[in-house]
Amino acid sequence: MRTAWRFYTHHRPLAAAATLTVAAALGLAAALASAAQAILFRPLPVARAGEIVRVFTVSEAQPLGPVSYPDFEDFRASARALVGMAAQSQVLLAVGNAPAEMRMGLAVTVNYFDLLGVRVSPGRGFAAGEARDAVAVLAYDFWQSRFGGDARVIGKTILLRGAPFTIIGVAPKDFGLDRFSHEDFYFPMGVYAVGLLPGSGNPLPDRSRRYLSVYARLANGASVSQAHAEIAAIARRLAAQYPEDRARRAAVLTELAARVSKDRTLPALAALLAALAGLTTMAGSANLALVLVARTQARAREIWIRAALGAPPGRLLRETLSEIAAVIAAGAALAVPIAYAGEQVLAKTAVLPTDIRFSIEPQLDARVFLALAAAGLLPAAAGACLGPRRAAGGGRHVLAALEIALATALIACSASLRGGLMAITRADPGYRTGHVLVMALDPSQVGFGEARARAFYDQALARVRAMSGVRSAELALSVPLGYTAAQRQIVMGEETLTLWANIVGTGYFDLLHLPIVEGRGFTGGDSMSSAAVAIVNQELARRCGLGCVFRMNGRRVRVIGVARTIAYFSPNEPPRPYLYLPFSQNYAARMILHIETEGDPAAMAHAAADEIHRLDPAQPISEVRPLSGYLDQGAMFPARIALRVLGSAAAAAVLLALSGLAGIAAQAGARRRREIAIRIAVGARRPAILRLLAVDGLKALVSGIAAGGAMGAGAQRLLVHLLPVPLSPASPALAAGLVLLASLPAFLIPAQKTSWADPAVLLRRES
Repeated sequence: MRTAWRFYTHHRPLAAAATLTVAAALGLAAALASAAQAILFRPLPVARAGEIVRVFTVSEAQPLGPVSYPDFEDFRASARALVGMAAQSQVLLAVGNAPAEMRMGLAVTVNYFDLLGVRVSPGRGFAAGEARDAVAVLAYDFWQSRFGGDARVIGKTILLRGAPFTIIGVAPKDFGLDRFSHEDFYFPMGVYAVGLLPGSGNPLPDRSRRYLSVYARLANGASVSQAHAEIAAIARRLAAQYPEDRARRAAVLTELAARVSKDRTLPALAALLAALAGLTTMAGSANLALVLVARTQARAREIWIRAALGAPPGRLLRETLSEIAAVIAAGAALAVPIAYAGEQVLAKTAVLPTDIRFSIEPQLDARVFLALAAAGLLPAAAGACLGPRRAAGGGRHVLAALEIALATALIACSASLRGGLMAITRADPGYRTGHVLVMALDPSQVGFGEARARAFYDQALARVRAMSGVRSAELALSVPLGYTAAQRQIVMGEETLTLWANIVGTGYFDLLHLPIVEGRGFTGGDSMSSAAVAIVNQELARRCGLGCVFRMNGRRVRVIGVARTIAYFSPNEPPRPYLYLPFSQNYAARMILHIETEGDPAAMAHAAADEIHRLDPAQPISEVRPLSGYLDQGAMFPARIALRVLGSAAAAAVLLALSGLAGIAAQAGARRRREIAIRIAVGARRPAILRLLAVDGLKALVSGIAAGGAMGAGAQRLLVHLLPVPLSPASPALAAGLVLLASLPAFLIPAQKTSWADPAVLLRRES
């Protein structure tokens, strides 16, 4: 402790530099690692999370798809490798009185909380006999925000879609099986069967409607492979028994395997964050080692004298390690608030174009923090424990080159990612994104049946189209790159296909500038009394083109047009088959109103909503935003987060690298003061002295840039998973040039200062 205290009191600048290096690097690395854990690695917040598995149905269109309620019942009744199985389904419901607020809840089986081992308090969870009762459990955050955390809310009622539900409990804080979207309440799935939610219908008996996320708990001694084999066998039996299951199989996966398999983008983002955490730790370690090597070099004469006088080597080593331990401890303490601030910034960056509560919630894990601290300690200790001669030699060059390589690689990746984002922004998505405002309407939430809802939509369209500043308006079930989508099963001959589909009004294609490349669009003549029609995209037209007839829901449907193929779920996705159906022949209660505006669409939002409420004050309106937000904020969400964290890490790495280079130049000058003074005294020219001093820094710079360029080129393979566009091969070269320009002053200025110093001053400092 005495040695550490002397270091901090007698060498304040060096101690401060070392401590701040640890704090900055460790704080940023901990924030990045915590975000990676939140995105991919954090286990479910349930009892014995390792026993929980996911059950999916599998088809050509959906490698891991949801499950229908009848299939769920059959799986639950027949499985033996699973001790229990529960299901949930996300549902948007109007909450409260007019004007109601749209909120996302979960329809769940009554064994939901019991299977997961989650204790509901205050209140209780669902009882076995409440499968069809109007009871609800609130999510903790919803309880806090809407009811102020008042426990007396238990036993009171809340209106869901106009129906009173009795509140029986509150779920624990931070509970939720989805890592990003957060529900506000839970209610028994069986209420659909008795019509307690007006206008919702009853999807439970329909084997072709797949909308359930299914969780199960492994039986004692059972493995995932055993459960998979058993569920797959049950699915084969169901496929032979029911036409709706003919083209489907089933799979059982662990939660982590399901996360990795369902979305390739988020695992790639988590891997990138984890890699950046490691690289930032390495950069901080290298810089810390450089600072401590400078300390070792400064003590070289003292160490030699003490060793010559018989000081035990172990004691000298313990003194060095005590200084390192003090620096790591002080830096780690300062790193905690830095990590917390970084987590908050990252959480606020994660914004999606949706009204559903969405957030990435990184939590600082002590184990992750200690692991990063240890990773930073070992290389720094190794560097500082080098002997004085080795510390003065190649060790510093290797550490500085490592810092430069990391900075170069991070800048190369940032430039590649930014170039890819700009390329997508400039590219034609195949439809119009500017000057379009969208908002979701659902008359069924206030009890409207089909006839009344269609009349409401007709009147709403007429009112909005008549508004000043509006060019046109139309309805559609979903938006490109949005978060809601529908599927339809069609039968062509003996083949059954499950296709993504949209239900649209007659003016939809004109409003979005989405061309019909063959045939015609929908018209007012396509009514319920006329022949059923559809429009396919170019990809689906390869199998069922203009004039093709297929069957859907028992009706013959004729293809009357072929629309251009666009990106429906992610930019630059592979072409996928897609189906358009006319709203006049296919009813859906919840529709998206598309409004083409003359000016800024966001500026029309309040006026359009007011016009809807003048027509019907009780109508809930949600998801109000420009259509362009689904491309700019939604589809580019992982890439934009990656760009921000890459940029932050690159900036930190560059600053560390520059300070390392400056330290090399300063140490080289200090180490060779006598030699430089003698050279100047005997007539050596100042530029020659400058070149002599700059050699050390130049070697580290060149080798680091070369290694960093190679690392950046290799890292682009990971970025392709985040942003599927060709990334610029020139990015590593650009990064090398930027690092070179930024680094030259870092070691040239200290070298120049020494080379132009008075020889007498240099000799006095040496003595």
